[in-house]
Amino acid sequence: MGNKSRQATETEWRIIGVSGETVDGRQISAKELEEMAAQYDPEIYGARINLEHFKFLFPQWDGGYGDVMALKTEPWEKDRSKTALLAKLSVLPALQELWDEGQKIYSSMEIMSNFADTGKAYLVGLAITDTPASLGTTANFSTAAKQAETTGTIFTNYRISETQEVENMSADQNQKPAEKPLTEAAAEGLFARLMAKFTAKEEPKTEAAEQPKEVETDGQKDEKPENQDYAAQIEALQKEYAAAAKFGELMADKYAEQGKELAQLKEDFAALKDKLEKEAFSGERKAHTGGSGAEVGW
Repeated sequence: MGNKSRQATETEWRIIGVSGETVDGRQISAKELEEMAAQYDPEIYGARINLEHFKFLFPQWDGGYGDVMALKTEPWEKDRSKTALLAKLSVLPALQELWDEGQKIYSSMEIMSNFADTGKAYLVGLAITDTPASLGTTANFSTAAKQAETTGTIFTNYRISETQEVENMSADQNQKPAEKPLTEAAAEGLFARLMAKFTAKEEPKTEAAEQPKEVETDGQKDEKPENQDYAAQIEALQKEYAAAAKFGELMADKYAEQGKELAQLKEDFAALKDKLEKEAFSGERKAHTGGSGAEVGW
């Protein structure tokens, strides 16, 4: 995404969570928010910014979009009986570009209720999303923020269950298949059209339609064929079947390639397992990465 050589920028304080009931029926306690604000220290455990709570294994996949630098609490201005948790964020260019495009403008907390056996809550991660569960999260998008100020709108979009959003790509019908690869969405549309051709109900014919047109030819009457466009329809069907066959070939190649990658992964895993089994156990314990135990989606 763009020029990734630019340095990270730090935001002002912005709300990432509010105590009380979430829009999907869960509860965020003020006590937890206050514990997270008091406990948070990036040098002890830093909360990274991720996309929709996905943890990427490889750096080149842009799994990290920035970091939470500091936390604090204060009464929520919309309802001062509730507590708001605010954060200062260090934002990488890839995330800023998403916000500039109006995408993933809200945040969703990852809370570990008993962090490192302290009995206190801790913020272990922060996801960017378009559907947070908490009320009042700050929109990281100037147009949306301005709209909130002028209309008095409180952004309360939410996520009941964390799901990966898949962008549906539609085929450009003005381009030939040779110029643009057939996509899955295009194939679905193709088969829908084929099914419509064979399952469409026949429309009732009028009397005029039932009578074949007559054409005078050398003094003799000649009946005009009822559907002169059969050849065109057959040609169109042949083209659509050819496109479907091409899509099938592309999918077969894709699955074959994935099979090779899976075989390589299995081979690498077997080699790593064999290596680990042969190495002597050192007794040293690696630092906890926080990969489990966190409650996500707040």
